[in-house]
Amino acid sequence: MQQFAEPGDAKTLALAIVETISEPFVVLDSQLRVVAANSAFFKTFEIDPARSHGISLFDLDERQ
Repeated sequence: MQQFAEPGDAKTLALAIVETISEPFVVLDSQLRVVAANSAFFKTFEIDPARSHGISLFDLDERQ
């Protein structure tokens, strides 16, 4: 497996892969906080991407 020249390169690649998924997709950490999500997720659930990073999944849409 190829090593990345810069640590940020792996994150950039992972985020690009998440964005290519056509279905709503969200990546959560062990505390169920949003780490990444794709455009389909934000559009489907009408979530503001700018206000979602690090927020608990349960707190995203006014606890809906």
